[in-house]
Amino acid sequence: MKADPLTGRTSVEWLFAGGDATVGPSSVVEAIAAGERAAAGIDEALTGANHAFWREHRVVDTAFDPDADPVYLQRAHECLRPVAERTGSFAEVELTWSETVARGEARRCLRCDYRESCN
Repeated sequence: MKADPLTGRTSVEWLFAGGDATVGPSSVVEAIAAGERAAAGIDEALTGANHAFWREHRVVDTAFDPDADPVYLQRAHECLRPVAERTGSFAEVELTWSETVARGEARRCLRCDYRESCN
């Protein structure tokens, strides 16, 4: 069955689909994500408003070769808000990494089967 990848809407106006029914067997996380996208699509169909305005469907290239030899990568340091800025504040303490650092950590993490090369 073909369904819009962002909303789960099918060619039948009242029918929404996702997960295994549209793309075949996949992970639990992908199935949950498809259900969330369909729920937002159903909400928009019923209310006429897009309450999931932040969402955009993107394919992310992981560039992962499971047969490649591991390459040692140093673990990235945590990004923490300075103590002086935390005092008397409810601001987040742990800050996000840049996209480059996050991708490097993901690549390092994907090779966790080589425990001796991970720190």
